[in-house]
Amino acid sequence: MKDTLYTLMNDNTQHAHSHDRINFEMHNIVSRNIDSSAGREHARETLDDVIADLIQYRDSIATSDEYVKKNSL
Repeated sequence: MKDTLYTLMNDNTQHAHSHDRINFEMHNIVSRNIDSSAGREHARETLDDVIADLIQYRDSIATSDEYVKKNSL
């Protein structure tokens, strides 16, 4: 399935990623954190890093309400 990326215009510009792209990015963030921390830090520290990175990603894309307004959810 082709990934579509478009810009939603509002007070600040946010990017709306496709369902598949968001899933890919989430898996990538979790895997990258687990792989890079293996044997070097406690899993609790890795969890904090995963959550922080997921929040940063979430904040970089359109909100659920913005998806609804564009009939993309």
